[in-house]
Amino acid sequence: MQTSLVIAVVAVVVVGIARLVQAERHHRQRVALHTTSLLQAWTFEATSTQEWRSLWTPPDEFTATHARIHHVELRIRLLSTAYQVGQFDDQAVRFEARRLLECAAAREYWDEHHSRLVGEARTRRQRAFMALLDAAWEATVMELV
Repeated sequence: MQTSLVIAVVAVVVVGIARLVQAERHHRQRVALHTTSLLQAWTFEATSTQEWRSLWTPPDEFTATHARIHHVELRIRLLSTAYQVGQFDDQAVRFEARRLLECAAAREYWDEHHSRLVGEARTRRQRAFMALLDAAWEATVMELV
């Protein structure tokens, strides 16, 4: 009788700990998505409004190319965050990456910043995302050749 009571208590404790760990993970995922969406909204405003652009760039230096580069980086960061928190699977990332890399500015950005972005990938999930993006870039470049 006493053994079954101990087993039941241990089972309840294990389930409670598992739920706490899962709640913490979901909270971190929600925070990451919210932070990325706020960054995306702020950067969009900062690049689309002349008044905001003048706060962080010298006059006459911000061009349409800068705006496209910021847009591409935002899309890559949002796609990366969505993949890391499990909102996108491998197939969705491949599809979105191919769509993104159809744009010449995105291919140019990836070609220029590839090594830095891959070097920043610390977790296994981040490295997997970079590998998916790299494969999409190679496939897109091969189609254009």
